[in-house]
Amino acid sequence: MPARPSKRASSSSKQAAGAARSGRSVRAMRERPKLAFPLAIVAICVIGVAVVAFSRNERVAAIESAEPPRTGDHWHAAYGIYVCDSFLAPLPDSGTDPDGIHTHGDGLMHVHPFGAGAAGFNARVGVWAETVGMQLGDGSITLPDGTSYSNGSIECDGEPANVYLIRWDNAYNPDSVGEVFTSNFGDVRYKSDDAAFVFAVVPESKLDQVPRPDSISQLSAPVDEAGATTTDPTATGSPTASLPLEGLTDSTITVDPSTESTVVTESTVATDSTVAGQG
Repeated sequence: MPARPSKRASSSSKQAAGAARSGRSVRAMRERPKLAFPLAIVAICVIGVAVVAFSRNERVAAIESAEPPRTGDHWHAAYGIYVCDSFLAPLPDSGTDPDGIHTHGDGLMHVHPFGAGAAGFNARVGVWAETVGMQLGDGSITLPDGTSYSNGSIECDGEPANVYLIRWDNAYNPDSVGEVFTSNFGDVRYKSDDAAFVFAVVPESKLDQVPRPDSISQLSAPVDEAGATTTDPTATGSPTASLPLEGLTDSTITVDPSTESTVVTESTVATDSTVAGQG
């Protein structure tokens, strides 16, 4: 007959089992901090990076919006779309304006930013173009009706035409020198009130003959200001001084987007010439 285990042996077995369970529990408790500590460090780092990024973005936005035009300013710029030898009709009012840069179908760009996203360095032609439904590419423009122009897509008097954007910071001053942009049209900034812009589709040889927009006559009484009267922006009689760009032959005009300065890469450039954006 097999011997029955003594009570002492049974008790010892129970104690050993209990000690084993207790040991496992202690080991588990000791192992938990090893996992929790690095997780806490990671969480702190993530939160820290997010706070720094948010603060930086806030500072950048404040700096960018500190430059004019500021929120609350109300600027106007005359514009035109010049193809070969004549201006197209002004683009219509789109009826929507999320940012405060738009047109009223009067041949003017109305610039009164609603917030930092369209103020200061963010006040750019691309904001206006998006509002009116115009697409701007590198060396191309597409009008709201789908008509598209790109470098070499059409000819003017037998010469291939390129697409340019010209900006005069003072539309009224006949001595104001226009800056010529050949790409990054949407990044071109609004730098002053009463400016003028022309999207020109012309051969390079005709670039110096591009006039300022007819809608300059509208700048004296914009339709969104009290007491303004509406006139036909396509009517003649407004300043049409041509772009001061002389003696340029077989050259490439480019723009440094960081400074918006015009650079002429010479192949054959006549001496004593005046280049748009310089002089």
